[in-house]
Amino acid sequence: MNASGRFASELGNLRRELAATAGASSALAATVRAMRRAEAALRRPLRLAVVGESNSGKSTLTNLLLGVAVLPTLQVANTRVPTLIRYGETPSTIGMLNDGGMLPLTVNSHPPSTLVSVQVELPIPPLQACEIVDFPGFFDPLLGYDDLDLAGHGIDAAVWCTFSTQAWKESERSAWHRLPSSARKHGILAITNMDRLKEDQAAKVAARLEKVARPDFKDFAFLSAMEAQVAFNGDGIVTDWEAWQRSGAAGLHQVVGRLLHDLRHDRLRKVQAITSRMTANALQRLST
Repeated sequence: MNASGRFASELGNLRRELAATAGASSALAATVRAMRRAEAALRRPLRLAVVGESNSGKSTLTNLLLGVAVLPTLQVANTRVPTLIRYGETPSTIGMLNDGGMLPLTVNSHPPSTLVSVQVELPIPPLQACEIVDFPGFFDPLLGYDDLDLAGHGIDAAVWCTFSTQAWKESERSAWHRLPSSARKHGILAITNMDRLKEDQAAKVAARLEKVARPDFKDFAFLSAMEAQVAFNGDGIVTDWEAWQRSGAAGLHQVVGRLLHDLRHDRLRKVQAITSRMTANALQRLST
């Protein structure tokens, strides 16, 4: 159990003790409710957005993060709506409709025109700690999708995918800056399809991005997705570690791991500060 989990457990124990001793005290009821919300915030999985222009490798990157080709096999990559991938004991795919309804989807399902998002549940343990939202490509006039609609999905951070041969165009930079600052604060720039470049071209791209994109991102990940995909089997087990390293997939997992660590640390720090204020207020109420 990590530090956030331990603190959430301690907070839960304290909340239950306070609720039991407070009885019908209205003065402490608000404190108990606030502690319950703080505990829930610590236990909520982080949520990572995968964004970028059309055909920039978003779905492939998502599959590499999960270690298994999820999106193509479920035929949701072409639904042109955000796809939330979260943990579930039993695999399932649910379509969210614009009237608030839900519709189970199968491999042979034809997504209705009223579909606004898709929720995929999979028994993949890492999804208990971090959920992924794969977004449709930005700036595609056929999508009819608001490129600012990350705020409504509870996103903690974003990975922007950019194609290596046209990496970080002005249109991408403009779109990135229109995203919520909370999602950009810990952003990662993933440069995909690096296998399309010769060694000297790759070096030039990396040098240019250091100058023009480094201020906008916490970290970079250079990825040759085709090489990475052949490095593991269908069960998500890496069978060719040299190819995994060479493709950049190992580096991708490292930078995402650092990102998640930083996000958990920030969340824990904020909840601890809130808890400290709640404790002080509760003690003050008890003394009056």
